[in-house]
Amino acid sequence: MQIAAFVNDQGQVAGFFDKGSVRLFEGSAGAWTLKTDILVDRQEATGLSAVKDALNSIVAHLDETAVFLAKDTRGLAYALLDDMGYRVWKSEGALSDQLDLVARKEQALAKEAPKAAAPGCSSGGCASGRAKKVECAAAPPPPPPPPPEDLGNGRYRLDLGAILAGDTRLNARVALLPVLQEKAFISLEILCDHLPRWFDQELAAVGLRADPPHPRENGPGLRVIVFAPAETAPASGEPS
Repeated sequence: MQIAAFVNDQGQVAGFFDKGSVRLFEGSAGAWTLKTDILVDRQEATGLSAVKDALNSIVAHLDETAVFLAKDTRGLAYALLDDMGYRVWKSEGALSDQLDLVARKEQALAKEAPKAAAPGCSSGGCASGRAKKVECAAAPPPPPPPPPEDLGNGRYRLDLGAILAGDTRLNARVALLPVLQEKAFISLEILCDHLPRWFDQELAAVGLRADPPHPRENGPGLRVIVFAPAETAPASGEPS
């Protein structure tokens, strides 16, 4: 297997924006070979386009089974990797130990996966992008995501960033899209690091509207409120 590890100048597991390189290892637990050191100036990637360019430069060196290792999994870069179909494992400590740990976790996931491909998959894959094909056939179905927090009177809150950080098998589409499609709310407050690229299109498809996103007041990331049409929203229980 291949593991692409974000490392700092001291050779420790690092985050995307930390100074350092991406070391691509190949092998199995206890027997790793450094295939290449990918030198990409990630610190200067301050916008969406720059982050995408940096990631594209990195994944050009990987095969379709590669996974990533980083000291954190929240933020724009990791969300984009998720959109591209790459799994990111969060870990800290001695690099050699963490490589073995990731290999064991990947083996455990493979054992849980059904023998056959998931419904809807075929040789052509079930989503765009080479890595999405592999993820669909090899990874087990993710667990059901946590439901939105009930704030009362038809108002709900979904902390998408916390959900994705809590289980790397989940992605934004699995955690958020069913909630939007069900429309069982008057308003839905979404907390996230960034909005998925498909958000506006899916919102329009199910007949919802949203206020423009704003920075969160008590932490990093964004806050956006989605409103259901009056004819589909549940009754709030309050007189009009």
